[in-house]
Amino acid sequence: MNDSNIGLFESPTGTGKSIAVAVAIESFLRSNLYLNAVSPTTNSTGLPSWIPKKHSEIQAELINEQNSEHQSHVNLLKDGVLPDIEDVGRITHPVVIFSTRTHTQLAQMAGELEKTCPTRLSVVVSSRKKVCIHPELSSNPCLDELCPKSHCKFRKDVEGLMMTLAHTCIGADEQKQQGMAMKECPYYAIRRLLRFADIILMPYPLLFMDCWASEPHLIIDEGHNMPDAANSLLSASVSIIMFDRAVECVNTYIKRYMRVLGSDKLVKLRDFASILTKISSFTECSSLRQLSSRIDPHGFPALFFFIYEEKLQHKMHINKNDENPIVECLRFLQKLQKSFSYKSLIDTVFLSRDENTIHLFCCNPFPLLNRTLDNYKSASLVGGTMEPFDYFSEFLTFQSSYVAPHVIAPSQFRCFLVEKLASNFFDFSFAFRDKSVKCLQRALPLITRVAPNKGGIVVFFPSKKVEDLFHCGLPDVGCTVFRSENFDDFSNATMEGKAVLTAVIGGRYSEGVDFKDDIARIVIIAGLPFPNPHVNPTRLRLATGGQEEWRLIEVETMRKVNQCIGRVIRHSRDYGVALLLDHRFGRLNHLLSEWIRTSYQVKGFPQALSDTKRFFQ
Repeated sequence: MNDSNIGLFESPTGTGKSIAVAVAIESFLRSNLYLNAVSPTTNSTGLPSWIPKKHSEIQAELINEQNSEHQSHVNLLKDGVLPDIEDVGRITHPVVIFSTRTHTQLAQMAGELEKTCPTRLSVVVSSRKKVCIHPELSSNPCLDELCPKSHCKFRKDVEGLMMTLAHTCIGADEQKQQGMAMKECPYYAIRRLLRFADIILMPYPLLFMDCWASEPHLIIDEGHNMPDAANSLLSASVSIIMFDRAVECVNTYIKRYMRVLGSDKLVKLRDFASILTKISSFTECSSLRQLSSRIDPHGFPALFFFIYEEKLQHKMHINKNDENPIVECLRFLQKLQKSFSYKSLIDTVFLSRDENTIHLFCCNPFPLLNRTLDNYKSASLVGGTMEPFDYFSEFLTFQSSYVAPHVIAPSQFRCFLVEKLASNFFDFSFAFRDKSVKCLQRALPLITRVAPNKGGIVVFFPSKKVEDLFHCGLPDVGCTVFRSENFDDFSNATMEGKAVLTAVIGGRYSEGVDFKDDIARIVIIAGLPFPNPHVNPTRLRLATGGQEEWRLIEVETMRKVNQCIGRVIRHSRDYGVALLLDHRFGRLNHLLSEWIRTSYQVKGFPQALSDTKRFFQ
């Protein structure tokens, strides 16, 4: 951060990464709030050497004076006094932006910063949709367009909420509750606080939208998720039936109200129907560049505003008992319009059609990530599964990297690859998954027998479909089996005895959820979450990148596996066992995290059970 560089840092899950980042932020802000004048290294002006030196001293003195004033403003806010807003000038103090995937993780980090950086003003930023308290506008899909032009009573006076949020850094859900209690808008209260903020916390999607300060320093938690975050920002799927029904709704509305609709409204509605028809008629995979010759996205914002302001998305809906096709198609078009706004992606975002669905997807998010990181003075990507670092060389040039050792002893963790049960190989790929699921159903009762008398067994599947197959016809495994949506019940059950939880690799419970102590003593990875190579966008990635692209897909897949295995170790005194039930792990074990590789062993199923039992004894 001091050198204004890009760095990659890995620290295994459960090693205190959040505390380390919070301490680094406080240390950086403390050392950079006041500057020492630095003599210029070169003097190309031909002036006497004392003139550039004096200029540097004056500049440093001015910035120090402004930063001192900033600190006094922060102290006033924390004491419940609103500074004179008009006297606050351009932001010159150092600002650190911390970003992670979910609001739950942001709330956890906010708690760490409150303890580590009590004198700093930290704020959690979120979208309007997340914190809006207006009873009608909050559910409107066009909230971002309608809110600034509305006469919302909740945003007229937000000083009281500003004081509350300045005193304690809280997450978005708590901000909304506080705003509802005080009848003041959290979104605008936070926006007014930003000019005073030392630390800004936000979810990934907001990183791609705005420049939040003048040359801020960026820290991205779980940085390996950034390519996926960019992809999801630009991806959408809608069934062709929805497009056809939406066109039918628009045409029926025009026919019914043609005599009372003005010419301007008629033109806009016909344009809307024409756009929907053109998209649903696509038969080939097309890039945005190819698509732009048939569809002009520049009129999209005005069209969206017209429809939402007139509430036509509801008025045009014919069958009120069915899902609203107008709303579904508008969401798709809004993603398409956002994709067009990024000029660097015109050849990497595609529209494709299969038998039943229209897909919008990004084949290469790296240009967008490059553009985003250019807005920051420094960028630090931290996470528990950052290796291999050369994966990131696709979209950034990093100057430093570091891998921290784990805080546990080798005796606290075991990782066994079990390739088969009897003569049947574990292989959860599409062709063999039914057979492997049945093998797992037979194996799980035996695994629960060697598990501790009190504690959880977490089974991660490559997809929701495989998880559903496992629950279909599941025999008695010796304890209760919960799905991830019943996590609280599972957690309570582990306090009394054995329990099993099933979840999906890459889902909510594979990352960011704390399975500490007895909640997870055994983690089972049943398969690898490879994407289907025969459908887009994977098919297009392989067609353009070949074998090298498949290597990147393997890295992305194993990162998700490493995250799941990390659920079993959450602190220095924790312990547990990971069982890898798929023979394909044998050729990908080099992509396991280093702390996992040190305990990795290939075992037959009986031997793995015996060693697991001995481990817990």
